[in-house]
Amino acid sequence: MQKAVHAAIAYLILAIVFLACDFVWISLNNSWLYQPVLQPHLASQYDWLAVGLFYPIYFAGVVVFVVRPLENRCSAPTFLPGILFGFVSYATYDLTNQATLSGWTWRLTCVDMAWGACATAVSATLARLVINWLRSARLSQANT
Repeated sequence: MQKAVHAAIAYLILAIVFLACDFVWISLNNSWLYQPVLQPHLASQYDWLAVGLFYPIYFAGVVVFVVRPLENRCSAPTFLPGILFGFVSYATYDLTNQATLSGWTWRLTCVDMAWGACATAVSATLARLVINWLRSARLSQANT
């Protein structure tokens, strides 16, 4: 039961941190990075179903493959697997677009892959820090 609670908390922390970072990232970089490449292909409105599917699926993957396997370790080892998971995940999208879409730029591919790696690593590490803190608090409470 405790593992399920920790996974749910990790998911929530990860979601809050990642969404906040992604919102700031896109807001600051949209005009110089994304718009020049994507403008001719952008829909007039977001497909909110796709948005609503991507983030929860991605967060579940990060919790399962990055945060939870390290349950009995410190937070530092979460950063490198987070970078790797984010890099591979974003590379799947960006390199597929690079290979198949005319006008897609290498600059967009490289910057977006680096962003995905960093955002995932930071979010996963913060989620791990919270789980470690909760575990530590529970253990110290049990010992008193």
